[in-house]
Amino acid sequence: MDGQTARIGIWRTPLHAMIEVFTGAGLRITESPAAAEDLRTTCETLVSHTPLGTVGKFVTDEVPDPRAS
Repeated sequence: MDGQTARIGIWRTPLHAMIEVFTGAGLRITESPAAAEDLRTTCETLVSHTPLGTVGKFVTDEVPDPRAS
């Protein structure tokens, strides 16, 4: 991201519940083969360049709880 810092929020909510929230807000969800390929590439890059213990610790211990709405 060109050296810029970005804050990422992660939901600990089932996918079906997130879809209901998005569609309830009027957003359309469509399939995108290009987006799926980009996500696959990003995940492969993360896994191949980050120590496994680091990825596992982030996924299981470091993901913050969502802020209350």
